Amino acid sequence: FKMNKVILFLYILFSLPLMLIASEKRGSIEIEIRDLKNQQGVVRIALYSSEDGFPDEPEKATLLESVEISKRPLSVSFKDITYGYHAIAIFHDENANGEFDMTWYFKPLEGYGISNMSEPKIGPPKFKKAKFELNSAQMKLPVKILYH
Repeated sequence: FKMNKVILFLYILFSLPLMLIASEKRGSIEIEIRDLKNQQGVVRIALYSSEDGFPDEPEKATLLESVEISKRPLSVSFKDITYGYHAIAIFHDENANGEFDMTWYFKPLEGYGISNMSEPKIGPPKFKKAKFELNSAQMKLPVKILYH
């Protein structure tokens, strides 16, 4: 009898996290990439769910996508994204070399965009300013591409 209670307790203990994960709300984000200056190369998009690595360590992003530019403005959808705070970092990889090209004094040579940023700033953007909250099944998010 005691053994049955122990087994039941362990079953509940280990299945609770799985039930919580399964019940997480998820939605989709449609990103409208605006003001691309041409259709050369690809657009590289990183979705971050925390400030860790934002915006210049794509290996720490929650989701990465590379998209050929078929039209302007360009729309890209991310599906099955957990509700919560996220930030987007985008760059227009015009020469398709997989790198965000800059001058030796760190001036961007390629266009870039950050969620919630419409004007260029000095220094890398902060997650705190770029974050947005996904709290519905569908969300549209415009991101303006900036060139220097």
